Amino acid sequence: MTPFEPKGIHRSRPARAFALPLLARALTRRIVVLLLAVVVLTLTSLAALVVVEKKLERIEEDAAARQMVNTRLGLLQESWLREAENITTGIEMQRFSNRPEPIRWHSLRAWLVALGENISFDTIMVRDAAGRGLFAHGHESDELVANPPAGDAAWHFSHQNQELHAVIRTGLWLGPDRGRGEIIFLQPIRASTLQLISSDLRTVYLASADTVLEGTDKHRIPTRDGAEFELDDKHWRIIEVAIPDAGDTRFLVRLPAGPPVWIKPVLLGAAMLALTLALGIHLLLGRWTRDLVRRIETLKNAALAFGDEGHSDLSATHTLLREAKGMSDDEIGAVAETLETLMQAVSLREEENRAYLETLNLLEEVVIELDRQGAIRRASAAWLRLSGGRRGDTEAFHDFLHRDDAEQMRTVLDTLISGEKDQLTLRARLLTQDASTLWLECRFVPLRDAAGQVSGVRGVLRDVTRTYLQEKQITEMALHDALTGLPNRVLLEDRAKMAIRFAQRAEHKVGLCFFDLDHFKQINDTLGHKAGDRLLIALTEALRARLRQADTLARWGGDEFVLLIPDMPGMREIREVVAKITEITQTPLLVDEADFAVTFSMGVAVYPDDAEDLDALLSQADRAMFYAKAQGRNIYQFFADMSQKGLGKKDLYIQHRLAAAIKNNEIRAWLQPLIDAENGRVMGVEALARWHDPELGWVPPATFIPMAENLGLIRELGEQVWLATLAAGQTCKTLGRDLGLAVNISKRQLFMTDFTEKLVQDAARFAIDPSRITLEITESIALLDVEFAAERLNELRRAGFRIAIDDFGTGYSSLSQLHDMPVQEIKIDISFIRRIHTPQGLRIVQAIVQMAAAMQLECVAEGVEDPATAELLKQIGVSTLQGFYFAKPMPTDEFNVWLSDTAVEQPPNSPRSV
Repeated sequence: MTPFEPKGIHRSRPARAFALPLLARALTRRIVVLLLAVVVLTLTSLAALVVVEKKLERIEEDAAARQMVNTRLGLLQESWLREAENITTGIEMQRFSNRPEPIRWHSLRAWLVALGENISFDTIMVRDAAGRGLFAHGHESDELVANPPAGDAAWHFSHQNQELHAVIRTGLWLGPDRGRGEIIFLQPIRASTLQLISSDLRTVYLASADTVLEGTDKHRIPTRDGAEFELDDKHWRIIEVAIPDAGDTRFLVRLPAGPPVWIKPVLLGAAMLALTLALGIHLLLGRWTRDLVRRIETLKNAALAFGDEGHSDLSATHTLLREAKGMSDDEIGAVAETLETLMQAVSLREEENRAYLETLNLLEEVVIELDRQGAIRRASAAWLRLSGGRRGDTEAFHDFLHRDDAEQMRTVLDTLISGEKDQLTLRARLLTQDASTLWLECRFVPLRDAAGQVSGVRGVLRDVTRTYLQEKQITEMALHDALTGLPNRVLLEDRAKMAIRFAQRAEHKVGLCFFDLDHFKQINDTLGHKAGDRLLIALTEALRARLRQADTLARWGGDEFVLLIPDMPGMREIREVVAKITEITQTPLLVDEADFAVTFSMGVAVYPDDAEDLDALLSQADRAMFYAKAQGRNIYQFFADMSQKGLGKKDLYIQHRLAAAIKNNEIRAWLQPLIDAENGRVMGVEALARWHDPELGWVPPATFIPMAENLGLIRELGEQVWLATLAAGQTCKTLGRDLGLAVNISKRQLFMTDFTEKLVQDAARFAIDPSRITLEITESIALLDVEFAAERLNELRRAGFRIAIDDFGTGYSSLSQLHDMPVQEIKIDISFIRRIHTPQGLRIVQAIVQMAAAMQLECVAEGVEDPATAELLKQIGVSTLQGFYFAKPMPTDEFNVWLSDTAVEQPPNSPRSV
């Protein structure tokens, strides 16, 4: 391992030789090669030029010879045609066609014989219009009859006599019986004919296939050598002239071969050119080249001096660079200036790198470089401090790490080296010299060579041990209950989902128990909250002692707990665990040197028997727990056994129908107006849950709401009523009435983790200001867990919602507890309103109104059913009235009709019922 420090470029100077410098020798070699190339190219070009010129001359001469043969042959054919026409005229004048058939042809033959040598044709043939031969006379008569010329062929070759004939055709009158016919003349091509075609230097021969048939010069007969005819005399050459319609019969023309190409002048000219170029290059480039080589060598020496000086003192380098620049403003001078700028930049960069490394050393961050195998190539000085000066048997980086992290580090290095990632960050544990462990944050990038290939990795290591411990502590706080140290809802949900996945693969079961302490509020009220907290801690420790290592006990909130029993083979094993847990209630808990008999009610749901996902499983366990409480508390209830534990058939049927109605969104929100006691105006509405079943008819809220609480469905029911209330408020705004909205909130809703956020989002979606919404909670719910309830109510108040205590007077709240809550109004329970006309009842209502006025709380009275009650409540200071005297609860559509029919200012003694 080498230190990661900036350093100069150190190179050994090459030995100075007295021979020409390498560049000069290379330049000389290239000039020689250039001269040779010029000579060869010139010689080749001249030779090619001469050859091409000679070739063109021969082509022109051949074309002229062929044209001569064709021209003279054409003149002969014209003379033969005139002769044929004269003979035809003579035949017609002899009127042979008027004679009988046999005599006609004998007479014609005799006439032709009489002509004898006066005609040049050796064969004559007569044919009728159909092409049938009628008469033939002459040397080739048999051949002509057997093999007449085809069509309008101009030539006919006699294979029998190996002779070529020119074919001349003219028309002939054959008499009335045969009409117009044709007479054919064959003119033989003999030596005399070839003599007429030839000239002084161009002798013509007649050849067929491989044989010369006729020729004027019997002493120089061409012979076939391969594909062409040649002469033994090299002063002559042979060309061929094709004869149309004559097959392989053709004319041969003998031509002078011409003088050979003489190459010596060409060679001499090329040599003179080469010498001239060499002399010119030497005179023009010699001195310039020597000066150029000297300046380039000076540049090399400057670069070597730059490396030897270590980038600190550049005086010698500058001197050499100025010498290399010289007086010429050329490319070498520009290179020298660029090199000087580059050297200055390198020196500056080295200084910056040294400063960066010193800064990293101050920050205790390590710059490290590894090869492809993970061995440490270089590392900054901070590495020795970070590792405590530890030296291992090898220099592999992963050998310095905890064995659980070494394999992960190898995988990271392999990923970077393979090119799959361009950057990776991970945390690993470093084992120091004193066997302590440090947590490192490692950031690595691939290191590439000049060819672009990954040659290793480079990274930065930072000690994050303190940060890791803080994060671990924060994570512990985020996932665990601060009081008991138990997992909270977040960690429980994560473990439960994981347990369900494992059970699904292994076909096992998962038990989920939901329980809370019986009458825990009385303990808080009697002994105080701190004693209650200590009791919860003692109960937690007792429960942990009875659990398996794989079980999870979590605090759900307040005095509610959830127990997760994963990886159970069957229902029997889950029942055994639950029974073992409930045995804890048989032994008092010791808290503050006093024994406390603690009982709890528990509901149990089992995956996959009761539900197949976590939310449904929690809901079923919650229902079972409420049912256990309804059965007298201090018992546990399995959800699957609820139908066998005393539920009547009708109640069970109603519960089944209620669950289906909530699932199908059949719960409706009816509206009952809230009246201003002073002027009778409608100032708002309260949303009340109503349920109409097709088979059961209208089910009273007093029946299905407690049932929904026992079944654990009150949260879903409250959600439907809440959304319906917002929709009704939006409709009223559309009609021009911005009324306040009051809606009841259940305990389950209030204790939801994201309850406030969801309410704000829903209100925004329906464009309703939270300040126009009053959330009504019962006194018992608000005081069940005062600390948590106060925190949640303050959260709702900060979001803009109004808070009201419903059914006030039926709970056990103290004035101090009520004063600590962010409440804006109290709603007097209907039981007090019904007794207001009795002296005792009137005093109770007056006390509640006076207490509300003292605490600056608005007071609402529900259950107003007659004008006397309305008037009395107005006199004692109640600000808002609600009841059948004004209007019954009604669906949204009916309420809107009622509202449009109601006067804006309706006196309280002029009720309008619906």
